[in-house]
Amino acid sequence: MINVFPEKVVSSAQGTLPNGGSVQGVRSNPDAVLELDEGKDARNFFSLGYKMDEYSDQPGDPDTQQYWSGRGGEIVVKFAERVWVSEGRLILVVEDTWGSWPLEKAEVYVSQNGSDWTYVDVAVNGKSTPQSYSHIAVPEKVGWFQYVKVIDVTNPYDFKDKWTTNDNDAFDLNTIMVQRWEKENWNPGDCDEVKYIVRNSGTKNSHVRALFIGYWTQYDEENDVWIPWTPPADVDADVVTFSPCAGTPWEVHGEDGYLYYNVMLPPNESAELCLRVCLDGPDTGNAFQGKRFVVTGDFEAIQASHGAALQNGWTWSPGTPN
Repeated sequence: MINVFPEKVVSSAQGTLPNGGSVQGVRSNPDAVLELDEGKDARNFFSLGYKMDEYSDQPGDPDTQQYWSGRGGEIVVKFAERVWVSEGRLILVVEDTWGSWPLEKAEVYVSQNGSDWTYVDVAVNGKSTPQSYSHIAVPEKVGWFQYVKVIDVTNPYDFKDKWTTNDNDAFDLNTIMVQRWEKENWNPGDCDEVKYIVRNSGTKNSHVRALFIGYWTQYDEENDVWIPWTPPADVDADVVTFSPCAGTPWEVHGEDGYLYYNVMLPPNESAELCLRVCLDGPDTGNAFQGKRFVVTGDFEAIQASHGAALQNGWTWSPGTPN
């Protein structure tokens, strides 16, 4: 696994506590996001804070949320080189939460020039402690990016009992990094395991499934980039298989290609998928030497009640026969 960190912070605008108080100084260094620091140390992260239209010692009317502007602080970072989406890279947004805490959220955007932004996903806390990792997949239509912006969208009205505490400062951003799982020498017959985290960010119990595909690329020396490669007609390209790791709660049912999570996923809970990726031994010939195989995946979720999965074309859901 290769981790790439930003080269610099381009800009930052920290918010406040819900009552207008300042975020603690130890939590206010934007350069803390330029590297990953594990453990429990407030110097390791930058708290984004809230943006409040008005300040009050009390939350006010939770139905109108009259003091909150609907967003919080933000930060923009730049990577030293272009990040090509076609190379199967993920953005990892890492947040610090050291114990039980309500949901905190931050929107993630990417840009090629630092001015025109594309929204990609929401990062959340609570997947693990003390650090929580949100895997953000960038749509292939983006092509490449070099800037990432993170904007807090944590609702302070979820923290009414913590309105005046000095650690209620919204999303605590540890780092923003680009990650690519890469095995430099993948030999015929090899199998490797890759882990993903999926979180139910909705309000209902859900069934979850995942679909993984892959494609081959070759290196274009002239343009210094990896480009799609199609094997010759007499070469079988179907030499890579995907399956859930043994002993995990994911199963294959039927021939639709999906991996199904065999238990219900409650709201705000996460599940880990361990994916086993194998390269066929006998059928992988010399044509594949020097090539790279890129894995991409999509997760789908549907409410667990009223047989919604089967009614919407899923071939299986927990509780139905194999």
